[in-house]
Amino acid sequence: MSIGIIPKVAQGANEPPNGKLGIGVFIGPGEDANGDGLEKTNRLWFALPPGASASRSIKVSSTSLITQTITLGTIAGARVNGGGLEQQPDREDPFRTWVTFSPSNFDLAPGKSIEVTMTITVPSDAGTSVNENYVFVKAQKTSKSTAQYRIPTAVQFVQPMMVSVGNAGDLNLNFSIIDVEGFKGDSGPSLRIYFDNTGGIPISLAGSTQLTSMD
Repeated sequence: MSIGIIPKVAQGANEPPNGKLGIGVFIGPGEDANGDGLEKTNRLWFALPPGASASRSIKVSSTSLITQTITLGTIAGARVNGGGLEQQPDREDPFRTWVTFSPSNFDLAPGKSIEVTMTITVPSDAGTSVNENYVFVKAQKTSKSTAQYRIPTAVQFVQPMMVSVGNAGDLNLNFSIIDVEGFKGDSGPSLRIYFDNTGGIPISLAGSTQLTSMD
């Protein structure tokens, strides 16, 4: 079995027309300051030592016919079956003090776009850890708007963010295969492989499998 671990580089992804919802969001790739490839992607993945900071650009575009109020922030939550997000307001969220957005709240005119800078700063006394929560971009109808267009009361785009904190020796890359099972899928016999990320940074897996008879 051969599995390659490769970063997925943003190529204009994450900017759908989304006319009915009112906003399009594009997360630009960052500078690869650590040489680990995590920031050369439109995913919000970071590996930082204590006291370090990093920033990313988030482009918010209006696809609505009225002015909207845009708010950016972080929320604690977990993915649920079906791909939805269950908010967990009682769960610890270090990103509330680690992450800032400039600007974080603004009015966006129809058809316009604005670049937002997201900056994450890890406290100098932070211990080695892996932290995952979510960044949200929320669009609401402004109180100034008098246009009689029907749009949702609020639209929210949510993107997972993972931050590994530690020095280079702590943030190793490693994973293991914990189980393999066969099943009959819609296209015929298929193979399901379960992985366990035992390292200190997120990974993106891609590759192929080769089965060999043990007889």
